[in-house]
This record gives sequence, structure tokens and C-alpha cells, in this order.
Amino acid sequence: MEQGMKIDHIAMPPEAHKQKSIWEIPYTQHCSIVGTCLSLGEARLIGKKINVTCPNKEDLDATIHSVLVQECAAKNWASRLINKMLNKKFENSIKIFRPCKDSDELLALWRDAFSVGNIPGPYWAVLSHPCLSKEVGVKVYSDVHMLSHLVGSSNQANIVRITELEIELANAHDKIKKLIVSNNVKVMNKTDIINAQEEKIIALNQINKDLENRLTRLNQSIGKDRDSAFSNGVMLSGELLSKENSADVLPLKKAKKIISKMTSKVEQITIENSRLRAEADEKDSQIDLLNTEMSSIELMLDNIQARGLAGSKSCDLAGKCVLYIGGRRGAMCRMCDIVKKMNGNLVYHDGGKEDSLASLSSAVSSADAVLFPTNCVSHSSALEAKKLCKRMAKPYLPIRSAGLGSLINGLVEINDQLDKNS
Repeated sequence: MEQGMKIDHIAMPPEAHKQKSIWEIPYTQHCSIVGTCLSLGEARLIGKKINVTCPNKEDLDATIHSVLVQECAAKNWASRLINKMLNKKFENSIKIFRPCKDSDELLALWRDAFSVGNIPGPYWAVLSHPCLSKEVGVKVYSDVHMLSHLVGSSNQANIVRITELEIELANAHDKIKKLIVSNNVKVMNKTDIINAQEEKIIALNQINKDLENRLTRLNQSIGKDRDSAFSNGVMLSGELLSKENSADVLPLKKAKKIISKMTSKVEQITIENSRLRAEADEKDSQIDLLNTEMSSIELMLDNIQARGLAGSKSCDLAGKCVLYIGGRRGAMCRMCDIVKKMNGNLVYHDGGKEDSLASLSSAVSSADAVLFPTNCVSHSSALEAKKLCKRMAKPYLPIRSAGLGSLINGLVEINDQLDKNS
């Protein structure tokens, strides 16, 4: 060795120190390590591997905890599994604490982690560190021990509050269910009312049409009777004039009687005509009144549907196009709004009233599904729609009426068919 060369003591770097295994840590700290650093799921996994059993399932977690704590006292299969899991789980924390050269540095780093609530990883990193002194180990253990008491105390209040909140939540769920059921009943009732009103209007329209036909026939009859009475009068007058001096002259009184009878008949027909016109006007007023009532009911139904559509009959058409054939053109705006709320598009064809039946084929072709009310569409339109849908493999659904309630039910049902087909 050369003269003057100075040899200093070379300290081994902290990384070269061997980290403590759990069976090398004082047994008094094993309980807190297992309880703090292992989750219930991780503890159960190790318990299953070492065949920990318990006749009472409610006590299984406590039994596993007790067995694992006992096994940590010595090097064995269970303690090796625990040690391996903790080292792997808290690898980052171990790397952070590994450069510490003494207990003071460990304690300072522990305080920093503890202040921000970072407990499990730093706790294992400190207790397994080779430079940890007994005194600092006791301080760290005391911090976690006291924290468990504080957590237990706060958890008791939290558990009580959680129980109260669970009860409140259950009550709220019950109220929501009752409201949904109530809204469903209201919707069904309003739908039934609308359907009844629609049927009544259809019946009154038919009556009005019959009355108009009767009026037309009566007007024609009146014209014929007037012409006949005039002809008969002229004929009788001619016969009287031609047979004025004849022995078989028709008595003037008899002729006047016949003419009076014909005039009376014309007057009766005129009165009947006026009565029928008044009856027709009354039916028109009833129809207007029912239309007003139906509009009011449909507005109420829209409000109910706006509140309960999402809860009770939630339906997402996902941009699909629905063709509606027949019905009432005046209701299309409300129907389009309903379909838009269901994230769909509504296309209308009146079934041949104004729209040509020749255009029905292209309308069916551009749609994803077809709906038509059985009480407000022509027989030929319905048959043509069915034939086109079958040929083009498009789902179709006859619905009960042209009301909004039937439309909503039909949309939900046809959407289910579309979802199944897709």
C-alpha cells in the first residue's frame, strides 16, 4: 500500500440493506399491519389459499384476520404470501422510503404522508425499513392505533346517518314508484277518454253525413212533389175547363181538396227539411264541442306524458323514421312532437284522401317502421300498407285508434320489434 494513502470507511448504501419481512417485525404490530394494509378482499384471497373456514359466514372476515395475524409470527406459507402481497402492493411507497438513512428521516417522511391521509403504503414501508428504531416504530404504530379509534368513533356516527339515509332513500323509491304507477293510471284513463271521444266524434260525423244525404234526398223529393203538384193542378184545371159543361164534370170542391192536400204535403216536407237542417246544425255544434273537449284532454295528456314518458314508458327510437298512415292531419303536429321526444322522426301519409296512394310505396321504402290506426284509415290503404311492408321486410303495427295514447303505445311496441330485429 502506498504511503500517504488514506482509507475511509465505506458505508453501504441504504438500497443495499435488506428490507424486513413481516415475521421479523414485532408481533405486537402484526394486527395493525394486517388490518390497515390488507383490504377485506385481499385478506379473503389469502384466507382461501390457506383454507381458512368458518361455520358462520358473518364471522368469516374476523376469523381470517385472526388467523393471518397469528401466522405472521413465523416464516411459513401464509406469512410469505402476506409479505409478497404487501411488497408488491406498496412497491412505490417502499421506493420512496428506501433512501432514508435513519429513523429521523423515516419519521419526517411518515409525518408528511400521515398528514395527507396516505396511511397503508407508508405504514408498511416504515415498519419494514431496516433503519427503523424501536422508538420511532412505537410512534408510528401509536399514530395508526389512535387513528383507528378516531375512525371507529366517526364511523359509528356515519353508520347511524347512513342507516337514516338508506331509510329515506327507500321511502323516496317507494314514492317514485307510486308516482309512476299513478301517472301510468292517469295516462291510461286520459287515453281511454280520448279514445271514447274520438269514437263519439266518428259516430257523430257519420250521423251528420247521413243527415246531409237525407237533406239532399228531401230537397230532390220536394222539387219532384212541387213539380207533380203543379202538373196535377194544371191538369185538373184543364180538365175542369174542358169538361165545364159536361155531366161528369169534376166537382170544384173535390179539385180544391186535391190541390190543398198536395200543398199540405209540400208544406210538411218543407217543415221536415227545416227540422233536419236544425238537427244537423245541432250535431255540428256537438262535434265542435267534442273537438274542443278532446283538444283540452289531449293537452292534459301531453303534460302528463311530458312528466312520465321517461319514467314509465321510456322509448328511444335512436333516430329511426316511423311512417304514420291515416288518422287526422290536424293532430300531426302533436304526434311529431311526441316522436321527437322519443328521438325519432315521423312521416305522414293520409291514406289516399289528399296524398296519392301511388306515393305510398316510396313512403314505406324510406321508413324504418309503419303505424296506422284501424278506426281512421281506409281498408284499401291498410291492405296496401301491409302488402308493401311484407314485400320490403318492414315491421308494421295496426293501432287501436288515431289518439295520442294509441300512438305512444304503438311506438313503444314497434321500437321493441325494431330492437329485436337489429
